[in-house]
Order: sequence, then structure tokens, then C-alpha cells
Amino acid sequence: MSTNFQQWRRLCMQGLDDVANRMLRTTIPAESSLWYDPVRILRAIRFSRSHQLNFDSELEYAMENPELQVRAGR
Repeated sequence: MSTNFQQWRRLCMQGLDDVANRMLRTTIPAESSLWYDPVRILRAIRFSRSHQLNFDSELEYAMENPELQVRAGR
């Protein structure tokens, strides 16, 4: 198997595990994701509440970053 296929398969399997465990996480490092689009903080909160999901610890930690909260308008 090629390395790209193995990486893709690993990400898919992690995604299935996250669905089963009702976990919400970002596909890239959470702090980077939220820095590029800080409104994702608000979207994550809304999405997690409407679908009864829990935040991944990395996402939760990044969401608590005061600089990102200011950028998102919180």
C-alpha cells in the first residue's frame, strides 16, 4: 500500500472512531484551524450542542485561548 493510502485510511478509521465516541475534533492542529478561521469556535459550539458531541481535548484547549476568542468576537 502507498503511504498516501495508509494515511487516508488511518484518518478515516479515526473519523469512524470519533463518530462512535461522539467526539468533535479538527482535521489539522486545532490552534492553527481556529487561528485561520476563529468563527470556527462558535460553529464548533453550535454543532456540538445540536449533535450532542464532546470536544477533543486539543480543540477544547485551543478554544480557551483568549487571543482566539477575541478574534472570534467572543
